[in-house]
Amino acid sequence: MPTKENNGRINARIDPELKAEGDAVLNELGYTPSTLITVLYKTLVRNKAIPREMTMLDPLDIATAQAHDEIANGEDKEFSNVDALMKDLHDAN
Repeated sequence: MPTKENNGRINARIDPELKAEGDAVLNELGYTPSTLITVLYKTLVRNKAIPREMTMLDPLDIATAQAHDEIANGEDKEFSNVDALMKDLHDAN
């Protein structure tokens, strides 16, 4: 159950270099990460969908972010050799 101290709080992992670059852009625009997330959530709730521009993200960026999340959550896989890796990649499709 959320407490008064953490109600509405979001914790997310992000590459430190990407965060620094993003924070710099937000600062130039006069926004904070919290403001950006609030705007995103309001748009998501209003439209019941992710903003179209965001769904057009580079698939490699999406896959990389998912891989980072899996590693952070201990869901990454190890392979004994390249053939095992390739088999897993092909079986996933």
